[in-house]
Amino acid sequence: MRLNKREGHMKQRDYSKFVDIFIVSMNFVLIRVDAFLQNAVNFLAYSLYQTVFLSLLDNLLTISLTKILLISLGVHFLYSITYMLNDFINYYDDRSLSYDRNKYSFYKLRLIQFLGRRLEGFIIQASYYTIIFCTLLYLLRERHTMVYSIVLIVLAFIILSIIESLSKKKTLTKHLSLVLQQITKVLAFSYMLNAIYLGVYDELALIAFLSWGLVFIGYATLRGVFEHVCHDCSLGEGNLMKDIPLSLLYLFYRRPFIALLTLSPYFLIIILYIYLAGLIGQSLKILVATGISHLMLTPIWLFYLILTKILGEKDKDLYQLLMRLILKFIFLLVYSLIFSETLSSIPLSM
Repeated sequence: MRLNKREGHMKQRDYSKFVDIFIVSMNFVLIRVDAFLQNAVNFLAYSLYQTVFLSLLDNLLTISLTKILLISLGVHFLYSITYMLNDFINYYDDRSLSYDRNKYSFYKLRLIQFLGRRLEGFIIQASYYTIIFCTLLYLLRERHTMVYSIVLIVLAFIILSIIESLSKKKTLTKHLSLVLQQITKVLAFSYMLNAIYLGVYDELALIAFLSWGLVFIGYATLRGVFEHVCHDCSLGEGNLMKDIPLSLLYLFYRRPFIALLTLSPYFLIIILYIYLAGLIGQSLKILVATGISHLMLTPIWLFYLILTKILGEKDKDLYQLLMRLILKFIFLLVYSLIFSETLSSIPLSM
């Protein structure tokens, strides 16, 4: 009986070790597998949104799921320089969490933490990134994409990542650099999606990105205010959706100038959206297209809400995070296929 239990424990330990080594390997290949899944989910949702938006204003536009996933992978690799720099700069801070198994689980299977060697781990990952980056530049050049734009985007990623990594927690600098990273990442995907397969990045493609930002960059900005700037002004509701607006009102009351600075990226999105809509001369159609396009994504947010009810709002460890992201990714793939088939049979142009 004891022997059977011991064998069971050994098998479980061997299985856990295999899973850990697999995740480390994927973290090396994808430079954080969890970040790749999260980016792929966000990019898939954005591509669906843009498809509806541009189809309403112009002609039906569909890009194959395979191409979207390839572009998602490419942008993820370009953006992954931020993960490498973050892991290197915050190496000792991340390692200090090792006393807490759950918290440290988010870091221990990243290559640099798994090896336990800061400089060597960074050099290995940076060498791999350099090969991927040069390959991507070559492929983009073959597609007649403006390579210098991609280089500038990556430089922006590097600068913002260094600022964010070196900034103290719960500060305005950290908040702004994080929000700007997210804006630049989706903008890079928007640019590559249109420049590669449409051959141009025009005003309609840009306003599609800005209209997406009205809701989702807005939410990221507001959540960042709550988590990084106004973390001490919660009114104790215990509910994120209630705490964010209440905390924001409190911040405007106590520190109006800081509140304006924290929301400045979102204000810029709104101003550019209004200006570009007026410049194009279809303000009403653009406003209606924005509303309908967001409405078409409702099933996705309902699925996320169901996952939150089942798995909780926060992930207790890396394995739960990966489970949540894999479920989201599978749902987005299925929804994208159904969405594309349905869209092709419905006349959308206004």
